[in-house]
Amino acid sequence: MRSSKAVLVAVLGNTPAILTEAFYFYAKRGIVFSRVECFTTSEGRKLAQATLLGAKNGAFRRLLTTLRLRRNDVAFDASSIHVLSAGGNALRDAADADELFTMADDMYRHMRSLFRPDESVYATIAGGRKSVGACLSMVFQLFARPQRDCLFHVVADSALERDPKFFFPGDPAWRKKPVSDDLIKCTEIPVLYWPWSEAKRPETFRELWEQRQRELLILADPPQLVINRKKHAGRIGNAEFVMEPVECFHYCLIADLRKSGRDALRFADIRDDLEFVREGQIARPTFNGKAGQEFLQHYERVFREVFSGRAYQERFADRLSQDFLGVNAGRTTGGDPALRTSISNIRKTILKALKVSPEVASVYFIENIGRRNDARYFLRLDPEKIIFE
Repeated sequence: MRSSKAVLVAVLGNTPAILTEAFYFYAKRGIVFSRVECFTTSEGRKLAQATLLGAKNGAFRRLLTTLRLRRNDVAFDASSIHVLSAGGNALRDAADADELFTMADDMYRHMRSLFRPDESVYATIAGGRKSVGACLSMVFQLFARPQRDCLFHVVADSALERDPKFFFPGDPAWRKKPVSDDLIKCTEIPVLYWPWSEAKRPETFRELWEQRQRELLILADPPQLVINRKKHAGRIGNAEFVMEPVECFHYCLIADLRKSGRDALRFADIRDDLEFVREGQIARPTFNGKAGQEFLQHYERVFREVFSGRAYQERFADRLSQDFLGVNAGRTTGGDPALRTSISNIRKTILKALKVSPEVASVYFIENIGRRNDARYFLRLDPEKIIFE
């Protein structure tokens, strides 16, 4: 349900009457805006100030009088008219893609502050240059809330649109025959709402656009995942990242299973069958059954590849025990199995490197199906996309 308090946002150019027409249309339907905000060029601002905010008899003051509203009922003055700029220089129009991004970034910053919890936002793209209207339409959809905010177009009778002296029906300055309210229409435009929290919202429009381009590329054809086992590093397309050694080992462990076409790693199978046989100071792991022994060989091979050149046997047993039992080999205390911690950290590392949404990046995550102690861990990425260095 839309709020009883509402703000009108408009883009203005050579037809500032768009604003008064929209205000009049909604006021007649019980929606009286408490604030008005505009985006325009430097020339558009001069025209808006002269026609709408004229000191003696501006069109907006006449509108308030006609609607029997007091001047202080609606916040609208020269500070409400924002001239889009780039580096402090006012823009006349977007001459190229870079200026269009700059214009969108400037509007993005202003619009972010306009969406308040207790107000609905009504925005019209009818006035101004097409580039400005296109920017408003894009930016509005990044902040709009379902059932609360409205994007719309203003359509007036063609004869009225061509007359620079017409501002709204019932205008006392209009010297021609009376105009029916039906000649002014506002048509709502469908909006694509973005379900993100303020904390996840990009700082600029350009950042959002660049993120979406990266996401589209990943969705269309995920780049290769290249893992350097010796450097404990990874690369996805142009995005590089470094992991802790144990995290690199765990990532390689699951990625190698995927690349070799084996089944997903089932946590319970390993935990329930894992035993350690102490030989002197060394606890050697052992499994019952062929499947367990094959996994042990796989686990040890990957371990050697990541931790080569080290005195590893004692650490190997401890690593296996910590991953699946949460304890050190031959000991009785321990916490949450280390594999789960690595999976969480790997996800964070990949997200930071790719700078995309978790839904898109998930093709590179170690995922799991099933309850915590009975989960199966796997990668969805095409095996051909996994490369080891």
